[in-house]
Amino acid sequence: MTVMGTSLANSSSTRFPFENDLKRSVSQADIIVVATPISASAEMMEQVLALKPKGLVFDVSSIKEPILAMTRQATAGGMKVCSLHPMFGPDTTSLLGKNLLICDCGSAEAVAEAHALLQTSGATITEIAVEEHDKLMAYVLGVSHAINIAFFRSLVGSGFKYEDLERASSTTFRHQQCTSQRVANENPELYYEIQHLNPNTKDALDLMVRSIEEIRAAATAEESDEFVKMMEEGRNYFGGME
Repeated sequence: MTVMGTSLANSSSTRFPFENDLKRSVSQADIIVVATPISASAEMMEQVLALKPKGLVFDVSSIKEPILAMTRQATAGGMKVCSLHPMFGPDTTSLLGKNLLICDCGSAEAVAEAHALLQTSGATITEIAVEEHDKLMAYVLGVSHAINIAFFRSLVGSGFKYEDLERASSTTFRHQQCTSQRVANENPELYYEIQHLNPNTKDALDLMVRSIEEIRAAATAEESDEFVKMMEEGRNYFGGME
């Protein structure tokens, strides 16, 4: 398989052959992967689909709202288009055991080709309708990112130096600190787009805020009933006692 790069910007690649002419690269390709920042995905996908590609087309964006309507329109016109979301970062060296979503945009042929392309990768592949993707991501990405940002924001505002907290840290604190530190070191523009461009973000974060308010009320109540109830609901949600 030959991999060729192209870009909205006139740049070149030292890793793969590079084709500045989008029309020429799309016409030659059996598989076209749209990999851009979320905010640029609609522009790039629109340009690719306007060329009526014969090959399989898919994006790898973390949010599908910007391209949802045009992918549905393209498949209705007979193009082989689906949408992928690798649930891991670019530094991943093996897909073994990693989750990968294939979003059905209306082309069974495209979904089948994507499955065939990835079935030996070792990834755990799940197929969903493209309309369901962003609803899931509001919690899988949106809420999980927000919880970790809230955690380190609380530490920043606590008045304690991180070194002091670390010296007194518990097992739970260390687990949360490790995840929050990784989030703090991620690309802030990407994390903003994941929140900002998902139409389901407000509902998900409103629920998170209500949950924190409920925890505060239960933790400061004279009786433990509500706090115990919340803990039991969580335990049951995750399948009971380990």
